[in-house]
Amino acid sequence: MAAGDFREDLYYRLSVVPVYIPPLRERKKDIPVLSGKFLRLYSDALGKKAESISEEAMEILMAYDWPGNVRELENCIERAVIFTKGPVIRRDSLFVGLPAINAPLSDRYDPNGASSCEPRSIKEMEKAHIIRVLRATNSNRTQAAEILEISRRTLQNKIKEYGITE
Repeated sequence: MAAGDFREDLYYRLSVVPVYIPPLRERKKDIPVLSGKFLRLYSDALGKKAESISEEAMEILMAYDWPGNVRELENCIERAVIFTKGPVIRRDSLFVGLPAINAPLSDRYDPNGASSCEPRSIKEMEKAHIIRVLRATNSNRTQAAEILEISRRTLQNKIKEYGITE
């Protein structure tokens, strides 16, 4: 408000009952409950059969500080549901704390699984991502297009452009 970025009258309309909610890093006990909720939500929404999170994967989730709070956890579980190949979310399906695109190379992850990678073109990264989503959906192009938030026709054009074989 002081910087003029938020209307004062709107602030007071919204702040009838201010409630403080501690950050997720201070509520570690909520992580399994929230993860389960998001797992069910995205399994149903994406038509996947992910039913549980392995103990090792849960340890990773519990150890992370979640600077993006619940929204970051939700995104992490959604990605895990997309990339999991079975009914259990395992460590290899988790992408916790994705680094910024300008992070040093040693801190980046490779969409194909390596812990660090050389710089890649956007087209190479897009192709790798499309391949992973197609694998995650068992080559269901309609579902893959929905996950990628593009039309089925656009997905078909990209498959042709990149020479992706299923």
